[in-house]
Amino acid sequence: MLDLTYSMKFVARQTGLTAHAIRAWERRYGAISPARSKTNRRRYSEQDLQRLLLLAEATRAGHGIGEIARLPLEKLAGLVPSQENGVDPAGIPGAPRLPESGPFIEDVLAAAQSMDAASLERIFNKAAVALSLPALLDQLIVPVMDCVGDLWRSGKMRIAEEHLVSEIVRNLLGGFLRFADAPDAAPTILVATPAGQLHEIGALMAAATAVSEGWNVTYLGPNLPAEEIAMAAEQTRARAVALSIVYPSDDPRMPAEMEKLRKYLRGFPLIVGGRGAAGYRAALDAAQALYVPGLPEFRNQLERLREFGG
Repeated sequence: MLDLTYSMKFVARQTGLTAHAIRAWERRYGAISPARSKTNRRRYSEQDLQRLLLLAEATRAGHGIGEIARLPLEKLAGLVPSQENGVDPAGIPGAPRLPESGPFIEDVLAAAQSMDAASLERIFNKAAVALSLPALLDQLIVPVMDCVGDLWRSGKMRIAEEHLVSEIVRNLLGGFLRFADAPDAAPTILVATPAGQLHEIGALMAAATAVSEGWNVTYLGPNLPAEEIAMAAEQTRARAVALSIVYPSDDPRMPAEMEKLRKYLRGFPLIVGGRGAAGYRAALDAAQALYVPGLPEFRNQLERLREFGG
């Protein structure tokens, strides 16, 4: 029998919402009530999809989800003038309407300098509801963390302020990993930072990107020796290993760690990125690692690995 329902990944792509936002709207506000497959995965009907499309457009127009979540479709349609004749999924732009990066960064910095954790959480949570996960990463979290990192390294941001922003972003990205809903047959990728790398936001962004691309993610966190990374890759039967290198970019121990990884991984594709990775290009090349300068290139590598198997 033809399955006339949709997966979470399909619905997220069509609506521009994150899976986290879709689940939150279901659990907190009762906006939809999807069916469940035999393996207990959410399956969305055509009406669910239409409803989420309208809710997404209405919230982007400024309506609060708590006020409109249970409205009937005809009333929701009235809140979105551009959709008077019904919602056409093909008409939803690939990238949702976004706030400009500059003002958003200014809001984050102002809240950080005031040590206003509540405001920071509201800014990021609002963005997580309004944006697709790739847009949230590429257009908000990456530029914000780049700016925060530059200010911290130049002495223009206090350590406590940098830690506050990082902790809130870490919790946000960790939530995407905890509620990931990849298919049972999805390939697995192992994500970590190598020994000596203590900054894990880049690794979390890589892990969230893999989740958005439909991979199962085993996330190990920061500062992992090569031996532990290789052991975990074998135990989880990972299709690939992804490492983030942010700071420092001149650790004299890194070439030896990369050489160990080349030896121990024995054929596992190794993908390495992050702001500090370019400083180790010679070591990465010697280890036959795939260097990715940013998240778009990482997505391309994930697609290639999934299609061709490495």
